Amino acid sequence: MHTVGKYIYDPNRLIFYQNGYDTQTVEKIIKPNDHYESLFEKLSAYNADEIQIKPGALHRAGICLTNNCNFRCNYCVDSSVDGNEELLTIEDIIVFVSDVMKRWTINKLLGRAEEPLRLNFTGGGEPTYNWNLFTNAVLQIRQKCLDNNISFHLGITTNGLLDDLQRVFIAKKCDSVMVSYDGIPEIQERNRLCVHDSRTSESVEETIRFFSKVPINLTVRTTIWQSDFCRLKEIADYVFGNFGTSVEWSILPVIPTGRAMNRVRKEHEKFSKSDFLTSYLNFVEYARDKYGSVSISTPVFQGTLNTFYCGAISVYSGCPWLMPDRTIITCIESCDVKTTIGKIEGNEVVYFEKCADPLFKVYQQKFDECRSCIAYRFCKGGCPVRHLANRNARTTMDDWECTMIQKYWTYIFENILEGKECLGWCVKPVEIDGLEGIEVLKLTKV
Repeated sequence: MHTVGKYIYDPNRLIFYQNGYDTQTVEKIIKPNDHYESLFEKLSAYNADEIQIKPGALHRAGICLTNNCNFRCNYCVDSSVDGNEELLTIEDIIVFVSDVMKRWTINKLLGRAEEPLRLNFTGGGEPTYNWNLFTNAVLQIRQKCLDNNISFHLGITTNGLLDDLQRVFIAKKCDSVMVSYDGIPEIQERNRLCVHDSRTSESVEETIRFFSKVPINLTVRTTIWQSDFCRLKEIADYVFGNFGTSVEWSILPVIPTGRAMNRVRKEHEKFSKSDFLTSYLNFVEYARDKYGSVSISTPVFQGTLNTFYCGAISVYSGCPWLMPDRTIITCIESCDVKTTIGKIEGNEVVYFEKCADPLFKVYQQKFDECRSCIAYRFCKGGCPVRHLANRNARTTMDDWECTMIQKYWTYIFENILEGKECLGWCVKPVEIDGLEGIEVLKLTKV
């Protein structure tokens, strides 16, 4: 239980009731709930070092074509370069997609036919680095789905350094595109270095403008160093002023992995004192006041109730990723520590019978450590990959993110308890038998 102003928050039932009610009234409000205790027992029964793999139904999967990249972003999680010899073949891709299609069909038979099969091209490298492989994969996947009457959604994450022919192909053959762009030319060219071109902003901006004018779902992803948090309003004016207010904009603070780790280790005290939450809330309010209903989000603050932090926790379904070395893993963000569930071998998908699952082990630990936290129902202990990345060099960045997420949800609760809608949430009154006149409010998505 948590106190928020004059209310008590019960995270088990997502309700608020006024502080000061007598014990009998509180017992009728909260009712016995051993959900977390039973779930903890079930979680504890799993040996994360030896998880049985039982591939099941799914509706999404990902493909990392290559680890090669023409950019040298100073915060790259994978520290990607050129010259990686591992590269998928079109045969590998089709074998993987054929297996995914079978499992999507199971999903359909289970009654989730509304969900298309979502396939995404992204990864440690640039998906368009080998343009012939990318186009061949897209064309063959589309045809295979059409031949088998499977509804599909193809997405790509790209650094945006594309020519006109490439833009046209993606617009015609893909359904969504995320373009990485760091907000304004000065920051872009400082952070996202290119081995072939010292000034990338002009070309990437042209890519964003092109996609903003065609029928494709467009997201602009801005990765931002802590020293630039204070410039979010300036960046918002540049993004919406140049690309229009229909652009979906996602902001991600730099996290201490990959190339960013050395800098964060050197300056972690400075970084841990930076205030992303205040900057984010202020600039979201500023942007919406100035530009109206604009789409702004950040992966740091998850906006839904979750069973797990993400699909990477589940070796049964989730979102399997085919990697350039032909292994199949559960999380595209994992670099040094992966959960590998299978591979392409002999022209077929081979899933292992068992695997060690370090991501699930983190979830087990965080369930025990964090379930009393005010934010646990939403963040589920945070990203297991980031926890693992810092396990041998823990910095105050871990506490920084955790504290920030707690403050974020406290801010939402304080506002909605004053009768306001806040960042997509509100409260609605609920009635409880035998408790007429007692105020109980339910946390609700707007």
